[in-house]
Amino acid sequence: MKFAADRTVGRLAQWLRLMGYDTVDSGSLSPESAISFADENRIMLTRDTHLAQRAKSLKIVCLASNDPKDQVREVIKALRLQPNEKQFFTRCKLCNTMLKRVPLEEIVNQAPDHVLEKHSRFSKCHTCKRVYWPGTHYERIQKTLRDLC
Repeated sequence: MKFAADRTVGRLAQWLRLMGYDTVDSGSLSPESAISFADENRIMLTRDTHLAQRAKSLKIVCLASNDPKDQVREVIKALRLQPNEKQFFTRCKLCNTMLKRVPLEEIVNQAPDHVLEKHSRFSKCHTCKRVYWPGTHYERIQKTLRDLC
């Protein structure tokens, strides 16, 4: 399942990416851009009730909550999603690109020394060049994702 999230639910987009869902940031969703995303089989996510009313023929989920974690729960419920833990942490949370596992040698100048000494598993976004590893944030985010699901 693929999503397009407008500016009203930007943090939701990051949580969905962390869960492995293909989620683009669309800025302001206009009816024209909504049609473009519909052509890509994306479900539009927004809190903009006016947009949802204007584009009734498109697949739009209009969310009530302002809290990103509650929004995740709303999306899961509305679309009957069954998140797969094996897909967690497979996308860049910033740019949505699929992450690639990389050896330590490839990121040696891109992570702090204490991280290089402690960890052996790294992933990299080849679009924005961000490097990821399973540090303390990873464990906390993983627990949060499990709780949300």
